[in-house]
Amino acid sequence: MSVLIEGGDPTRIISQVVTGIGFIGAGAVFKAGKAIKGLTTAAGIWVTAAMGCVFGLGYIFLGVSISFLILVLLVAYSLFEMKTFGKCTNVSTTINFKENGGKHQLILEEILFEKGLDHENFRFEKSENDSMLIIRHCDRHANHKQFLFEFSKLDFVREVNLPSI
Repeated sequence: MSVLIEGGDPTRIISQVVTGIGFIGAGAVFKAGKAIKGLTTAAGIWVTAAMGCVFGLGYIFLGVSISFLILVLLVAYSLFEMKTFGKCTNVSTTINFKENGGKHQLILEEILFEKGLDHENFRFEKSENDSMLIIRHCDRHANHKQFLFEFSKLDFVREVNLPSI
């Protein structure tokens, strides 16, 4: 049974919710290099808004049923993802490279940004002879550490010290 405010039009309210959530959802999605992040967050925002509209229209049983279905799907997806890909194991890898007035550091940063890593996951340090790049990444999944292969092909990279697990 739908609950309507006398003289009100629920479709106008819902259209404003769709417009507002569209902007919020778009703000949650961003591009980091070639990776796109925030899609799950944006989908969660959308489904929450939709559930709010369903409850607001007075369809309590439908809202509870769909909420339960969404919860089951999210848990099932999480279990599927864990079983298929395994749990991420964060490790640190050190890459020694020849410094060339900052030019090589910029090249390495560009590769990292293209792979979706940000400044929270890597840092540069300098020693007397070399510069070092220290990267925190997932060692379990091949696609998470694909950039290490690209680094090993660069002529100015002297050594890639893989962690022992």
